[in-house]
This record gives sequence, structure tokens and C-alpha cells, in this order.
Amino acid sequence: MKGNKEFEFIFKESFNEMVKNFVANGYSTKIPYDWTLYYLRKKALTSKITKEELAWIILNFNQKRGYYQLRGEEEEDDNTKEKEYYALKVSSIEATEDKNAKGIWYNVILENGWIYKRQSKEALDLWVGKTKEFIVTTQLEKDGSVKLDKEGNVRRSFSAVDSEKDWIAIKKRTEQNINNSKKSVGTYIYDTFLENPTQKIRGKLVKTVERKFYKEELQTILQIQCKFHPELQNRLLYKACIEELYPRNEAHQANILEKDFVHLFLNDIIFYQRPLKSKKSTMQNALMKVVHSRKKLKKKIMISCLKKRLQ
Repeated sequence: MKGNKEFEFIFKESFNEMVKNFVANGYSTKIPYDWTLYYLRKKALTSKITKEELAWIILNFNQKRGYYQLRGEEEEDDNTKEKEYYALKVSSIEATEDKNAKGIWYNVILENGWIYKRQSKEALDLWVGKTKEFIVTTQLEKDGSVKLDKEGNVRRSFSAVDSEKDWIAIKKRTEQNINNSKKSVGTYIYDTFLENPTQKIRGKLVKTVERKFYKEELQTILQIQCKFHPELQNRLLYKACIEELYPRNEAHQANILEKDFVHLFLNDIIFYQRPLKSKKSTMQNALMKVVHSRKKLKKKIMISCLKKRLQ
């Protein structure tokens, strides 16, 4: 901070490196300082960055940790089905004779030959030529091959993405886009900026994604940066850190003593999740209170009846 109390961006050197990237891509308009973070997240996967820059990245991951499944850190794999996002153009619409109070069933013929069956009270002719978004679930055999129905067709179901509020579908779309790019989240964002600097991130490019995407990126960054910074390989420094962090928990100190800074930052600090507590005792206490209150109520009723009889 300067004498006139104006804040100054402290990662100017990396910012200037990033600006050269954009100039080389033909973009010379004013570039926000914030984008330096994504440049550093990409750079840190292959090259040395300063300890201060690494600290900035770690703090950012502490804020953006991804969607967390309550039943476990990552979503459980289901080998019996495969869910994928598709954006497909509608080639034609066929109305069937199957009709009830909810409307007519239509065969929506998609550009790749797939047929999406949909019931509607209104005609779907206006869909022809338009691109529709779907989450397509394909049933799989135990060996990973696609499951077929009695007619020999692939057992496939469609879930239409009818709204930008359908966050589950949007999450799947975002994850698939990142997977297809074969890039980390940070690199995916930065490279998108290089191609299209007007791209908005929040609510547009990257919405909710599984925590594993962020965890895998930070793990790789830490592993690479440990090679460049001797302090992150210092066993005495690591021991001093865990003693400072857990001064009254010698059992946990012993448990992670043979680990390293990658484990400490990744699993003990940034992505640590406290195990869910059992609600068994709470339920038992609540049940006992109900039983006790019922006994008291029953006792009051009996006393009231006896008084009436004695009167």
C-alpha cells in the first residue's frame, strides 16, 4: 500500500507476463488484475511460482472448493449407467396415437438418429431445427458394454434441460466440458479468456462442479511446487507445523507425521470435512422425552378421572 493509502497489486510481474499472452493473441484492451489468479493456476502446473503466489492460490481454493456430496467426498461410481450431456438439433417431430389427459406422446427425432419420447398437450412442431439440451442416461452391462432391450435397441433415457435453473443438468454440462477439454478448472478458465476475453465466469462459464475437480488441480499444483521450494520438503518444518496446528492432539500428530505438506494442505486444511455424527443418541433422547411426556399426560388424566368419581 502506498503513502496515499491506495492499494497496489503485488503480483505485477506475473500480471505483465499474462498481458503478453493476451497481446500475442491480438487482445490489447484493459485486462483485469483478477485474471492473474487463473494465469498463475495454469503456470503453477508446470513452472515455479513464488511462495506468495502459491499462498494466493491456496486461499482461493479455500473459497472455491466445489460441490460436496454428503455421503462421501466424491460421488460414488455407478457402473450400471453412464450419464452424459448432449446438445442436439431436432430433425423432425412425429406425433403418435398414444394420447391421454396429459397430452399426446411425440417422437422427437434428433440429428444423430436418437429418438426422445415426450408427452405434451401442445404440439412440438416449433422444436424442429432448434437445438435442445439433454442429460442422456445409458444403461450398462457388468462388463461395461451398453445394455439392449428386447428389440435390440440401446436402453437409453433422456432428461430434457428445460431451464437455466436446472442446476443438476448445468453441473453435468460444466463437468463434461471441463473433462472434454482435458484441462484443470483454472487452465480451462484462463484458456477460455485467451480465446474470448468477454466471457463471464460466474454463472456462465463455470457453475457448480464436483469437489474432485478442484481437489485434483490443487493436488497437482502442490506436488509440482514442492519440487521448486525446498521449504515444502523440509521434514523438521513439517513436524513443527503439525505440532503448531494440533498442540493438544498428539494422536493426530502421530497419524500424519509420515505424511507431507501436500497431504496437510489438501486433506487436513483445505478439503477437510468433519465426519457426520451419528444421530442415534439424539433420536433415543427424543424418544425417551416423548415416552416420558406421554406417561405424565396419562397420569394427569387418571388423577382427573379419580377426582371426578370421588366428587
